[in-house]
Amino acid sequence: MKFGIIGTGKIAAKFIANASLNPEFEAAAILSRSRERGEAFAAGCGIPKVYTAIDEMAADPSIEAVYIASPNSAHYEQSIQMSAAGKHVFCEKAVASNSQELIAMIDTAEKNDKIFLEAMRPAFNPDLARLKAIIADMGQPRNALISACQYSSRYDAFRSGEILNAFDPILSNGAVMDMGSYSIFMLVALFGEPQRIFCTDVKLHNGFDGFGAFIGVYPEMAAEVLYSKINWSKAGSEIMFEDGSITISDIPGVSGIEIHRRGKPSEKLTASGIPEYKEEAAMFIRCCQNPELAKPYHELSLSVMRIIDEVKRQNGITFKGEG
Repeated sequence: MKFGIIGTGKIAAKFIANASLNPEFEAAAILSRSRERGEAFAAGCGIPKVYTAIDEMAADPSIEAVYIASPNSAHYEQSIQMSAAGKHVFCEKAVASNSQELIAMIDTAEKNDKIFLEAMRPAFNPDLARLKAIIADMGQPRNALISACQYSSRYDAFRSGEILNAFDPILSNGAVMDMGSYSIFMLVALFGEPQRIFCTDVKLHNGFDGFGAFIGVYPEMAAEVLYSKINWSKAGSEIMFEDGSITISDIPGVSGIEIHRRGKPSEKLTASGIPEYKEEAAMFIRCCQNPELAKPYHELSLSVMRIIDEVKRQNGITFKGEG
């Protein structure tokens, strides 16, 4: 399947490198506003075509699908245009600014007999299914701490007075959109949507939410969800049961999993070792071939975005173009 790539950042380069391990995947074109940057990226990734206008890529009949790794604020319009042009769309998280945008993105793809899917890395990790099986074996969880906190590589620049894209809320950026989408995804994937949530956050001087937390309430348990771009944490995440716990050191990678049963030695779960992005690209291609496979992923994406909507409402976060 020939892919057009929108975005020239590190994530796009890593996606291409590992997705190319699938024989069905071919990076056929790159879209960049700067021809110089686009040509340099194309040369490094072995991509034959460079476009500087999205209309050109949309009109290319050889492009069957697009992978979108542009700023969050561009995802909606780019996805709609590419779906309408007859391309399958695989869009990086955070997939949209709100759930209404996401619904329109999915609907537009379906109306054009194409697939839209969010490129949420842990959703396609085979170790997620293994983790869910272990949780079922451990019994009823009583509490969970799900944490995705990472000191951003661009935060030093922000602290020095330079606001890069990663800390510009006008681009639909923020801790809840970046790291929060990972921790919220894991909450929903493991336990479903909570009955209600209680939120708080810490905003920087430009209105950017740098850190956030909420409590999710379930009938027989509660979950604490943390996410941050302005502090580092090595504590990881933990799911607590009456007779033990499960610790997870890396939520986005679904790795560093240890099982602790009361009165027994701890067990480490050996990771599957599949390269990041390889399996998600393979599953996206399978969804294009069999659209029914995409529906569970749509439900997960919609659940995550509904929670993000509520976090934004409680914390007073509004992006450009929102009421």
